[in-house]
Amino acid sequence: MHAQLVVQVATFIAGFAAFGFGLVGIARSLRLQKLLMAKQEQGLDVRATKADPQVRAAMQSLRAPLLWATVLAVCSVALPSLARLVLA
Repeated sequence: MHAQLVVQVATFIAGFAAFGFGLVGIARSLRLQKLLMAKQEQGLDVRATKADPQVRAAMQSLRAPLLWATVLAVCSVALPSLARLVLA
């Protein structure tokens, strides 16, 4: 019973962390979208927009939260099955 509780708590924490990183990713994605719209209104073409340091930084800051959200979501789904295999 004790091991099952630990697995449930770990699953909850991984899922909650994935949700949090997902929210951070969404916020950064909206900020990137706003920045891209501003660049489009300035009349920059696609190449100039991709080369812009602000756009590059915004795109780079978007990667980590989404990657962590994905990894933690997979872990929260796989953890109960892995625990059953280990504890069996």
